[in-house]
Amino acid sequence: MITVRQAKDIALAWIQANGPSFAGFEGAFFHGSINCLNDDDSLPPSSDVDIYLVSSADPLPRPPRKLMYQGVVLEISTRSINALSDPQEILRDHKLAGTFSRDSVAVDITGQLRRLNREVAQEYHKRRWVQERCEKSLSVVHEYLNALQRDMAFYEQVTVLAFGTGNLADLSIVAGLKNPTVRKKYAVAREVLTELQRTELYETLLRLFGCADFTSEQVSHHLDQLSQVFDAACEVDKPGYRFAGDISASSRAIAIEGSRELVEAGHHRDAVFWLVATYSRCMAVFDQFGSPEALTKHRALFDELLADLGIDSWEKRLARRNLVQQEIPAIWGELEKIIDENPLVTD
Repeated sequence: MITVRQAKDIALAWIQANGPSFAGFEGAFFHGSINCLNDDDSLPPSSDVDIYLVSSADPLPRPPRKLMYQGVVLEISTRSINALSDPQEILRDHKLAGTFSRDSVAVDITGQLRRLNREVAQEYHKRRWVQERCEKSLSVVHEYLNALQRDMAFYEQVTVLAFGTGNLADLSIVAGLKNPTVRKKYAVAREVLTELQRTELYETLLRLFGCADFTSEQVSHHLDQLSQVFDAACEVDKPGYRFAGDISASSRAIAIEGSRELVEAGHHRDAVFWLVATYSRCMAVFDQFGSPEALTKHRALFDELLADLGIDSWEKRLARRNLVQQEIPAIWGELEKIIDENPLVTD
């Protein structure tokens, strides 16, 4: 097993070897969970290293997305240097503020990224910015929930509902001054809300997703079935599919074994969100690039999970969306209390 420092060194080697070949290359920074780990920690086998390449080119160059490099899975995205010029805009950004509040810059050709890093770190804990980041995170929740339409493919309906409901967990993470994450959002929310003695809010989030009463055996069953579906989807050629790297053999340790780690640690309910997201992506692969027979076969397994969640029809998904929207004001009220009571938030 490699350490976080070793993983960063490997990622930096890839950046130095490949970054200059991208048009307008200005630098790069680490994003996501890698910034929340100590350098001497072991990098979990189920973790990748998120990298943003920064470019002045318009349009932005297309990155390779997900790849394996010297034993480390790299998730590579691009960002315009123009979008990283205003510290206040970053401080309002619930995804990037946490990144630039830490020592996350890998390469900085002009010095702009490190200046941004310093200025964001100074203001990150202030109440004004915490509040604005929570408001921006809530706007993403509304965007997903409002996107639910009857004429969508069934897996698209599930995706927007899952991310709309699931992103409510991001609110508590942002209010708790932690970095939002995708796959482990419920695990991080649980840690934040337990530390702040707000476990009832955590249970509310699980109830709205539909998995509050799930057992470990139940989640293990669905994970075993997803494992088969995932492997089948990996075999399908999917040119141009946005999440092709996530549905690939190199990502199996993250998509499948990462969820199994949560189950085995006794946090099975935290794994359900990513089960749903991964299942939906597999269904998209079968629908758009596979055969009707494969879609029908594997959808039957997905429908078992949706039935347990109580969202296995359009009518039930619509009802769940409406319930979530009705609960948002109460959840927002709890988040305002969390911000007020969080000793790390300053005026």
